[in-house]
Amino acid sequence: MSAQWYVAACVLLVGGIAPGIIVASQGSVARRLVGLQLVSTATPLVVITMALAYQEPLFLIAALVAVLMAFTGTLVFTRLLGRS
Repeated sequence: MSAQWYVAACVLLVGGIAPGIIVASQGSVARRLVGLQLVSTATPLVVITMALAYQEPLFLIAALVAVLMAFTGTLVFTRLLGRS
């Protein structure tokens, strides 16, 4: 396990997920959707870096599932946003 991957995961957490949560928790509905997209983009990247840190290829399946769920979630929220 390399410390470089842990540092990369922490940078992604602080640089990607934390601002996304802040944006998703305030503002208009469209702005919240943008925050959700930022979080759903950064989360699989964190999982991939942790898979590389632990050298565990099974974690990559979790990252793939997170990407697919984020895509469908965005489509659902966009459709609901269009109705309002």
